[in-house]
Amino acid sequence: MKKYYIAIDGDQKGPFTIEQLKEIDLKKDTPIWTEELTEWATVANLPEVVKILPPSLPPPLKIVENKPPPPPPLRQQIEQNKQPAPQPTPTPKKVVESKPKKKRTWIKVLVAMSGLMLLVFFILRSLAYAPYSPSGIDSSSDQFKQEVEEILKEREAEKERNRLAIEVEENRNRIEREAEEQRDSIEREAEEQRDSIAREIKSKQDRLERKHLELERAESQKRYDIATNIHNHVKTNVVGFDNDPVFGGIWNIRVKIRNDTDYELEQVMVQVNYITTFSDVYKREYVTAYNVKPRGRVVLSAPTSKKGTKITCKLSQVASSQLGL
Repeated sequence: MKKYYIAIDGDQKGPFTIEQLKEIDLKKDTPIWTEELTEWATVANLPEVVKILPPSLPPPLKIVENKPPPPPPLRQQIEQNKQPAPQPTPTPKKVVESKPKKKRTWIKVLVAMSGLMLLVFFILRSLAYAPYSPSGIDSSSDQFKQEVEEILKEREAEKERNRLAIEVEENRNRIEREAEEQRDSIEREAEEQRDSIAREIKSKQDRLERKHLELERAESQKRYDIATNIHNHVKTNVVGFDNDPVFGGIWNIRVKIRNDTDYELEQVMVQVNYITTFSDVYKREYVTAYNVKPRGRVVLSAPTSKKGTKITCKLSQVASSQLGL
């Protein structure tokens, strides 16, 4: 890519690309050099650089105002006014010839102005030393004294009104401050009460949670103890049966299940043993009870047998979701 060097205020700067030169305030007489040149040239000699120069603007238009000519100096006008107006040249008489006399008008004007100034001076002096009396009333008259008293009373009333207004404003500010302090005190007391109630509620909740945890632990321990010693809490026994003591045989067998726990037992299986005359176990049968209620009792019927003279039973298996069995 082609590189350019420029000189601004005698300092050489660069190299720049053509895109970078667009951001520099170049003029047609700015010195520039590139590799194609043997000596420094100006921007006007490089067409590719001239293209990126901003368009030239016309010089500012000078608007000439048609002002009226200034008036002549006042002093000069006064001197011209003081000069006597030119008098028409009298027609010379044929019989007697006489020269016209000059009129001294400026002397009369000066005398008139002096008299006017003296008159103004005496008027101002008389006004300055004249005694003041409101409404042109004599200061020694009763009307003047009455007006003075009314003015003094009005001033005193104005002072009293101002004093009362200040006092009312101070009382209002004091009442507002007291009300603000009272509101702040009530808010502080309410905030303290809320904090106290919140602390008390939190304390009660903590106690309830601790008690609940203790109950849960006690309940869990109770369930564990029952589950590990289920045979001590679920009892089985033979309620009754009929048998033939000579030839053997057992029928009408009734087995009772007693749930001494506070939990429901979904399934309780009981082993029924058939005993012969010689105290041998002839056979074993299993009977099952379902959904035994807490502290509940269930009586089951066992199968009959052709042999045996006696019946025994024992707890075989217990299933309970509450006890984890």
